[in-house]
Amino acid sequence: MTRPTTSIAHRLVEAREAAGLTQAEAARLAAVSQKTLKAWEAGKSTPRPNKLQMLAGVLSVPLLWLLGGGEQYEPVDSRTSRLDILEQKVSRLADLQREISVISGEIAADLTAIRQLEAELDQLAS
Repeated sequence: MTRPTTSIAHRLVEAREAAGLTQAEAARLAAVSQKTLKAWEAGKSTPRPNKLQMLAGVLSVPLLWLLGGGEQYEPVDSRTSRLDILEQKVSRLADLQREISVISGEIAADLTAIRQLEAELDQLAS
């Protein structure tokens, strides 16, 4: 059976192979059986939306691309590229951690100021 190049089945195969994953590896990461993934890749059945979302994450491709949307996208072409993507995610997490730290400091300062105002109000009330 020949899959159209815009089908979900074709894009699943393309993305999985570009990611350097076997069917067994991709199925395990997506929490489905290899038989199920094989049926999806053959176009015999279509994944439910929640599984499509999971597959997009596992294969590091945009969901819209996987669905055959007009979005331009070149799948990851090697495990090295996957490492680059992971490094970018770690960098984003570090940036978020710094931002959380700043916000936590601001909240702590606000709490201190509120406690001081409460103490002053208590003294005025007595």
